Amino acid sequence: MVDCISSTAQVRCVKLLEQLYQKARFAIKQVRSPLSHIQAMKVQCGGLRGIRKHGKFSYRL
Repeated sequence: MVDCISSTAQVRCVKLLEQLYQKARFAIKQVRSPLSHIQAMKVQCGGLRGIRKHGKFSYRL
């Protein structure tokens, strides 16, 4: 769940999360069932760390 004050930020955050989850499903070997809470947190934190470390992330709105 994403909750942003700005509607523009909301769209961007949701899109970012969708892409993080999509790219992480292969690595965590879970294709169809929903992620557990801990898996979702690991994907989010790891994805943000990667973005911070490498300074880039591309996505399409």
